Amino acid sequence: MTAARSFLACSALGFLTVVAGCSADTTSEPTGTTESMAVTDVVSMTRRSDGRFDVVCRGQNGSPNYTQVVTEAEVLANKVCNVPPPPPPPPPPPANGGNVVGQDRDFAMSHNLNNAELEQWGRGLWEGFISVEGWLDGEGGSYDTAWFVDATGATYAIGKDKIAFARLPLPVKLVAKTDGSNETTVRLRQVRLEVTRTNPILAQSLTGRFDAANNTVVRTIGADIPGVRMSLSGTARFYQNFTNGNACGRLTIRDGANQIISFTPSSASQSMSLTAPLTVNSNASCVSSRIASPESQKDFDLALSNIVLGDPR
Repeated sequence: MTAARSFLACSALGFLTVVAGCSADTTSEPTGTTESMAVTDVVSMTRRSDGRFDVVCRGQNGSPNYTQVVTEAEVLANKVCNVPPPPPPPPPPPANGGNVVGQDRDFAMSHNLNNAELEQWGRGLWEGFISVEGWLDGEGGSYDTAWFVDATGATYAIGKDKIAFARLPLPVKLVAKTDGSNETTVRLRQVRLEVTRTNPILAQSLTGRFDAANNTVVRTIGADIPGVRMSLSGTARFYQNFTNGNACGRLTIRDGANQIISFTPSSASQSMSLTAPLTVNSNASCVSSRIASPESQKDFDLALSNIVLGDPR
């Protein structure tokens, strides 16, 4: 170990790691220890402007050389060219619920499609991968074609024989091109989604005016993700623009399972768990005359927030 310290001390004085010109008393301690073996693993050593050293260490068992940055104290203590730390562990698998069983899907391709998008998984709301088995049932061949396009832009043709597609990065589009003769169907089975991240839908701020007691669609949310569960909060404000104030004010949200949530002046805040798509409607519960000096030019505001998505379909 004394030999190692003397050897490296020479380097600490600003020389490259060569033994020539350095001498040490090697009689006080035996050689062959793990610490002194570290000396033979030093390829070069260079002093940095900050006083530390760049040490190039010889790779072990065929691995490439690697560099360590060490202090003078570590050099003198022979703490250089130790075995590199192991690589970081791989990222953990998705949390519970991260691996989602999707739906078996069939897509009847109509005539004369030209690079038409039939479906998209992920849509920027979910990140991760999709695995699926797919094939064309019908004419296929050069007449009707379909393919996947993944997040990298790579394309994967779907043929008449069943093919397993493994872990295509989201979002993934299903695209088709057809002629005007026989129809072909894309059949997808064993759909699996590995969700590594779910991105929230931005809060929605809706406003509008009542059309007497007629039903008016204000906005549809989640039309492109039917069947997905959505948890959210909503708060409505109804302005006193009528001779009866705002007593007729009413907004409703109807979800894809025909569940209806109502907002009224006496029940203006709701927390909901619904199934996409969500259709927001204005439908006053009664008709009242507008006053000459209304509280606002709009009849209602509806703020939807804390929108959390469930699993993709």
